Amino acid sequence: MKNQIKIVGFDLGGVYLTDCWGEHSRKAIAEKFGFDRLMSAEIEPLLKKVSRQMLLGQINQDQLLKKLIPEIGDKLDKVKNFLLTFNQEQFPETRQIILQVKKKMPVAMMNDEGREWHEYRMKKFKLAELFDHFFTSYDFGHYKIGNPQYFKKVLATLKINPQQLMFIDNRQDCLEPANRLGIRTILFQNPSQLSDELMRHNL
Repeated sequence: MKNQIKIVGFDLGGVYLTDCWGEHSRKAIAEKFGFDRLMSAEIEPLLKKVSRQMLLGQINQDQLLKKLIPEIGDKLDKVKNFLLTFNQEQFPETRQIILQVKKKMPVAMMNDEGREWHEYRMKKFKLAELFDHFFTSYDFGHYKIGNPQYFKKVLATLKINPQQLMFIDNRQDCLEPANRLGIRTILFQNPSQLSDELMRHNL
């Protein structure tokens, strides 16, 4: 059938793994290293700007941290190593769900992430064993949030129409642009709910 689902795409942070660059990790850095500026209200515009640059591969992790914390100095490596500790399996059960879907059809990782974090997570969690396709924002030139261009590029790369892709994410603002293109979506809440939703789609 022309509109039968052929590929299932999974977000990573908040669906399987933790989000390594969120408010919780920035707060922990501020508290551990005394960089109070990292949590101040006036840093928000800069934070948004440089985080976007990192996700799109325009700057690396060192540049991100130096722009946000000019006084970081010789603590740079300690902060980077500390950040790595926030990479955990938030929902270990999701790994088994992905492997079950993979038995039926190809699965894609569709993630907004900087290069260094992506490469670290690839190795630590053996993501090459899970996914057949990788669409990461730094390499893709687009990110998902409110951005249909990301999804158009995914469809073009995979050579499928929107109805042939099922996309799973824990953020509604990532699902909305996909929905507008006609991509089928599931808003992730927990592994049990995801498993039930996939069963309803015979996946």
